[in-house]
Amino acid sequence: MFKLFKIRFLLCFVALATSITGYSQSENTETQSEEKVFQIVDEMPFFKEGDAAMFKYLAENIKYPASATENKEQGLIFVSFIVGKSGEVINPVILQGVSESLNAEAIRVVESMDKKWNPGKQNGEIVKVRYNLPIRFTLGK
Repeated sequence: MFKLFKIRFLLCFVALATSITGYSQSENTETQSEEKVFQIVDEMPFFKEGDAAMFKYLAENIKYPASATENKEQGLIFVSFIVGKSGEVINPVILQGVSESLNAEAIRVVESMDKKWNPGKQNGEIVKVRYNLPIRFTLGK
């Protein structure tokens, strides 16, 4: 009985590993035809008016969701997005979230930062760069 279980487990594991390998190979084929997105470059992208202006922009533009206030939700959210060659925000996603309403607000405010970035550079050439932005949601006392 135990031997049969081990064989079934191994078959499931092999099938899963094969499907994951096939998925990542097809994903690589797709990304090879797309333009490369860098993680680290010579000059990282930055908010056009500097970090202080970015923090001010976030503070002025974040709208704390009513449901999050009622439920006393707060915490740190990490949003990952690509800064395009024209300073546009591309495909923001939540890496670490707090709640559905706060995550949605973090995505909304990051999307509103479109065209407010200076793009990154690699070897003097403007390139797309993945940027991770932490946003802290805190309720006042």
